[in-house]
Amino acid sequence: MTEEVNGSENEIAWLKTASPDDWHRVALDFNWGEDIEPLYWIVQQPDCDRATALDIFWKGQPAWYLFIAVREGEKQDAKAEDPIWTMLKYIAARLNARGYRRSKIAFDATPELKSDFEELTGYVKEMQNPPLQPHADMLRSLRGREVVNDADFYRRYPFAHSAWIDLPPIDQDLIERVPDLVAARSDASSVVTNLFGLGFLFMGVVIYPMLLQNMTFLVLGLAGFGWCLYAAISEYREMTGLLRVNRLQLMPPYLIGTLVLAGLSGVGLAAIALKPVVQLRAELTAALGMMGTVAIIFVGAAIAGLAYWVIGKSLARVLISPRAMREF
Repeated sequence: MTEEVNGSENEIAWLKTASPDDWHRVALDFNWGEDIEPLYWIVQQPDCDRATALDIFWKGQPAWYLFIAVREGEKQDAKAEDPIWTMLKYIAARLNARGYRRSKIAFDATPELKSDFEELTGYVKEMQNPPLQPHADMLRSLRGREVVNDADFYRRYPFAHSAWIDLPPIDQDLIERVPDLVAARSDASSVVTNLFGLGFLFMGVVIYPMLLQNMTFLVLGLAGFGWCLYAAISEYREMTGLLRVNRLQLMPPYLIGTLVLAGLSGVGLAAIALKPVVQLRAELTAALGMMGTVAIIFVGAAIAGLAYWVIGKSLARVLISPRAMREF
């Protein structure tokens, strides 16, 4: 026990020399089977980032402690003196008081956390004097830097609870064998095709602005634009999350270049496919009749759809490739 206490004191001494970003890395690495005093020290600091506090809070499983309190009675909370429970109650109170002012690190409120939050709220409703109160900030994603554990951190951190393992070299064969990377490429294809769709819709309006005067076309266009934007952002977050789990990140030139090329491809295809139809619609109708014009439009749409699929797959292979990714 003495060794564990001394270890915690030494770790806290190291934390005092570290940055809030490194505190977050320590929380990511921490072994919850050991003395949690270093974590408690972190969440009590004025500069503790909100993302760090949220990560520690949810890893501490607060709903389980509330379940025990409900089962055993609020006045006979068997876990009242548990150091983890004490820390979780402190974090909740400080979140409710908006006491975590620093918010520079990203935090992803996953669907699993939503389920945990609902469970937490359910137990609170069963109690007359709950020891903590749910707060909206507990389930709010945060924008910021992606702070992760890397080789540099493990060189600086003398109390590492995990071992740093070198990944095999990134090659095409590895990408096609690792399930996370296969899924990341699928997400990349979705990101690219949705940006392609945004470019196509934008150019369609530029070529034929009268569409906006028709309420049906306006609603459909806004719905399509909104869906493509939402899907692109969602799939991008999923893709980067899968890469992050495998200690990989996309190199900015490849990422930006691929996404810009996807949007421009949509613009270009719209110009090629839509402009002739808009300019020659009267002549086409006179020469081929309404059914002939519709048939030509249908064939053009099929060709555009094929190009949409090919471009998406091709750019996804460029984005999730050995040259476009690097380890962190």
